[in-house]
Amino acid sequence: MTSSEVETLRQALNRGETPPFASVSEFDDPDQVIELALETATGRRWLRGLSDLDRQLADRLLSFESDFRSQRRDGTLKRTVQAASIDALRAHQATILAGPAAADLWTRLAPTPEQLLEAAVSAVSSGDSAAAENTLYLLILDVVDPFALGTERRAAIARAGLAAAEATIRSLAAEYLFDNDVEALAESAEWLVFDSDERVRGLAWSAGYRARPGETFNRATEILGNESADLQSRRSALAAVGTHHQTSDVMDLLAFFVAHPIDQLALDAGNLLYRLHRHPTIATAAAQSPHQSVREIGQLLLDPFRGSPAAGGSRPGDPTTSDIFAQMLRQTESPGPDHESG
Repeated sequence: MTSSEVETLRQALNRGETPPFASVSEFDDPDQVIELALETATGRRWLRGLSDLDRQLADRLLSFESDFRSQRRDGTLKRTVQAASIDALRAHQATILAGPAAADLWTRLAPTPEQLLEAAVSAVSSGDSAAAENTLYLLILDVVDPFALGTERRAAIARAGLAAAEATIRSLAAEYLFDNDVEALAESAEWLVFDSDERVRGLAWSAGYRARPGETFNRATEILGNESADLQSRRSALAAVGTHHQTSDVMDLLAFFVAHPIDQLALDAGNLLYRLHRHPTIATAAAQSPHQSVREIGQLLLDPFRGSPAAGGSRPGDPTTSDIFAQMLRQTESPGPDHESG
């Protein structure tokens, strides 16, 4: 190409115009054209769509990572992933997995499941939230299992996701394991119940109660009894105990916590009293709580007119506390001496 032809091509690419050629072999100096096209996004898109795209050029194109992170659909990305070497794909896998060509990378790796598993575990543990989330949705959250990984490999990917830095990834992984391998999630509950994400903590407690109820109850009471433990973890433990046990099992525990000096814990216990565990012992303790919001719950349940019979209160017409029986007796009593007939 002459210098003027090179400049003409450069200006066209800078304007976003795609060259009307399907192959660089149509130029006298293909290497010069490639170097020129690599300078712009339009040029690289054109290169990715060439009929003679080879492995060497595809590997070079992968290094322009911003092209592959774009969320805009672009069929030329798929062609590049199909043409590139496995080594180049692995080197840029986080970038590819964060964008629209993610499924194409898994298709390339699918013939070697162990290599795919290694890449997937690396992706969900990488700290790249977009790559990790795409990986979970494509590989384990799709019920069809499009890459034929099987239950064991999918569970291994999810277990790796439990240790991800991003709460969204941990939550998605925990949800998958709760539905498909609850024992694996229960095994990790010892540390997941302290997770910063409320959803993850809740799933860990639920998995523990489903797979290992005795061990999980002991863990919950230990956390609740540790005044130096993280507050949010203690609140989740209280919620777990309150939603997985009968009132007789948690009566003393809730009676203690409705009067706890930390208002959030006391109110959580008060709400459990109101919603699930109406008992006179707990309601009486709540009515004497140092926190007004909790006292109001206890007083409402104990109210003789508006309260809950189960919690020690009553409502109008309650046969256990009203005079209805006395009234019935009076109505059936003899009216007394016969009136004189007129």
